[in-house]
Amino acid sequence: MLETCLGAGILVSFLVLLALVARQSYQICRNRRSASIRALEGILSERVRISRSLHDDLGNRLSEIQLLAEQMICSQESQERVDPMLNRIHQRTLDATEALDSLVWPLRDVSESSIDFGRHIECLARNYLSTCNVGLDFKILAGQGIEIGGRVRQLLIIANQELIRNVARHGRATQVVIQLRISADWVYCQIEDNGCGFSIQSALALGRGLSNFVNQVEAVGGWVTVASQPGRSVVAVKMPRVLP
Repeated sequence: MLETCLGAGILVSFLVLLALVARQSYQICRNRRSASIRALEGILSERVRISRSLHDDLGNRLSEIQLLAEQMICSQESQERVDPMLNRIHQRTLDATEALDSLVWPLRDVSESSIDFGRHIECLARNYLSTCNVGLDFKILAGQGIEIGGRVRQLLIIANQELIRNVARHGRATQVVIQLRISADWVYCQIEDNGCGFSIQSALALGRGLSNFVNQVEAVGGWVTVASQPGRSVVAVKMPRVLP
């Protein structure tokens, strides 16, 4: 009887020890798997950051080259002579910008803090406008610690680039004001300039530029309001902070 109890006790002890070893092995494997996942997430995050930084910086530089080429073309058109090389440079920058946009498309769902996004918008606008001697006043009025969805970020960058480009090309403005406000549900961006104004109806009827952007914003549940007169033009954009 004693031997039977002793044998049963040894068996139970062995099974308990085996269970503890198995549990420890499982815990070690799970910890290793979690560490590997965190390492991969860190690598992916860093790749996204580097890719986006390269895209934003190169895109901004290409936009500057495009603007300078356009200014030279306009100057030569007034003299009724345009160097074909300038047209070629202008077209190549457009092609390069489109190629760069296609490369960054996989990053469309990557969110960004409103502070980083604001710095990005301000840098793009300031660098672009500096080539035309146009001043910039940039303000984040609310929501500095809130994340902005990747697709929303991309649309707002496109909007700012398009509107700033129009100010530089045609507006004859000396000052631009950009205001950014973020809430839990919405992102609001307003761009104002003191230029010569433009025909809203004509701009929307062109089927590109401002018209395309308005359609894109409305397609995701946002809206765009435009007001323009000599001395003051205002474009306001309101979009969901994160798209479903």
